[in-house]
Amino acid sequence: MDLKPATAINITLSPKSEQIQNDDQFCVDFDVTSANSRQAIPLQNLHTGIIREGWSGLQATTEHADWQCFHNDEFLLAKVPSAISSDALVNTAMDTVTQQAYSAIFELMQELGYSHLCRTWNYFSEITGGDALPHNHYQLFCSGRSRAYQQYQQPQQYPAATVVGLPKDGLHIYFLAAKHAGHAIENPQQVSAYEYPKQYSQDAPLFARALLHRTSTQTLFFVSGTASIIGHSSQHIDDVRQQTHACLDNIEALIETGQEQHALDIASLAQFTQFKVYVKHAQDLPLIEDQIQQRCGQQAQIVYLHADLCRSDLLVEIEACHIQDSLS
Repeated sequence: MDLKPATAINITLSPKSEQIQNDDQFCVDFDVTSANSRQAIPLQNLHTGIIREGWSGLQATTEHADWQCFHNDEFLLAKVPSAISSDALVNTAMDTVTQQAYSAIFELMQELGYSHLCRTWNYFSEITGGDALPHNHYQLFCSGRSRAYQQYQQPQQYPAATVVGLPKDGLHIYFLAAKHAGHAIENPQQVSAYEYPKQYSQDAPLFARALLHRTSTQTLFFVSGTASIIGHSSQHIDDVRQQTHACLDNIEALIETGQEQHALDIASLAQFTQFKVYVKHAQDLPLIEDQIQQRCGQQAQIVYLHADLCRSDLLVEIEACHIQDSLS
């Protein structure tokens, strides 16, 4: 198969329309009403309607019908089948299902020739649940992911990642991998997640704070789900306004580090292509939205999703993405 070049990869957020056909796009619908769609993730858009995230510049694979799987000559973008993840959680522990899901990811990457995991999005129910057990779901997720890394001996450069909680429906994972390595970027104001003390989880969260990937024609900068954390401790407990500012401060620190270490061509928050904002309490939306609009401007695509977070004291989490044509 002749693959599309990596020049045209792009990402959009738009209201879902049943009339629009997206056979040439990888799509994820943030939709709490569609239980049976393989591209749906059951998170509620806090504005009106279902939000569709669409990726262009890739084409569907023909040999992996059970996956939602697209690629071009640099990138692989795929969503793990529910039979491996969500369905399996009915009778299997979170750590085992996570290990199975990440093992399947690494096997697909190896089979198709994309060696480097760049970005992952992980959504699962009861993220801080399981209090009667020695470990909650988030901690078990971290253990399962770690075991898969050990089993497949992945390169010790971790991807950017988001891990947030769903109101229902198991484990959903989609990911972007590449044929060439990017640059992991850490925030000097935070302990790297993979070096967290064991008070947070027996096995450390294996992700980078951000990842920068360049092709001959594009720059892609992915910022992980970012919270109000300095060092490894949550800040501004019960103050959603200050937590939002702290999230954005941490993203600005990643921009500065990217500029210093890799000549990242971003000057401000306003230049990002997209933000996803995960809001724990829907009533906090006006405060959060006001702070983000003040600091990020009106140009970026922003979606606000109602989600639980990996620590009970966190009220908001923000991820960001910047895609730029190198020729522009």
